[in-house]
Parts: sequence; structure tokens; C-alpha cells
Amino acid sequence: MKKRLLITSIFLAILLTGCNVDYSLDIKDNKIKETLTITETNSDLYEQKDGTETSFYDYSKMYGEDINLNTDYNGLYSQEECNDNCSYYDKKFINESGLLGFELSHEFTFNEYTFSSIANEMIPAFSSSYDGRFLRISGGSSWNYLD
Repeated sequence: MKKRLLITSIFLAILLTGCNVDYSLDIKDNKIKETLTITETNSDLYEQKDGTETSFYDYSKMYGEDINLNTDYNGLYSQEECNDNCSYYDKKFINESGLLGFELSHEFTFNEYTFSSIANEMIPAFSSSYDGRFLRISGGSSWNYLD
């Protein structure tokens, strides 16, 4: 439950602060490299607390250095701790002049990408399939909360 609260909190912070979010996929050599970068350039918002008394700086530090976020959406919300074959996003805390945030990235096989935690969490109706010849990635709904 704690992991679900953390994931939900960061996505609420994204919506409430108006920070910059870049989600990119690099598809080559039968692999998909997924990268999520979240940054804020308005230094007045770095320390502003949300309803859980957590600032954007706190979230950036948490996701950029402290938390190991499971890449498998099914394992992300599991009540059991991952002991074998665990896969976590590579993380990076960004704290440069005029820029604060974090980056999460991971390289998936075509079949593994179906279970991407970030894609399943952020893209409504996300789905991905690979039939050995064609890779199909889709998502979206009439409710567009990401711009």
C-alpha cells in the first residue's frame, strides 16, 4: 500500500505543480528504452508542500535517489516484497542551476514492455503487444489529463 501511495503522490504532484514531463521511447534492436523525465524550472515551487506535506524537491530526491521503483506493474502493487528476478528503473536526481527533478529509465524487451509500471500508471487504456513481427503500442481515452 505504501508503494501505491508514493506512486499516486508523485503523479498528483505532477498535475498540481505544472512541471515539465517528458516521456520517451527509443525503439531499436528489438528493445524499447523507456525514459520519464520530470523537471521544474520555477524555483518558487521547489519547496512548496502538497497535502501530504511533501515538496517537489522531496519527490525529486525520493524518486531520483532513494526509491527503487519496480519496472513490472504487477509487482509494483504486490503485497509481497520482490526477492527473485527483480527489475528496477534506473534513477537520476536532477539538481542543476535552474532545474530540479528526476529521471527514470529502463530497457525492456518487446514482450516485457506490456508490464511497464510507468506506461500502465500514466497512460489511460495502455496496451502493448508483439506478435513476432509487429509491435503495437496503444493508449488513450476521451479524458486527456496529460498535455
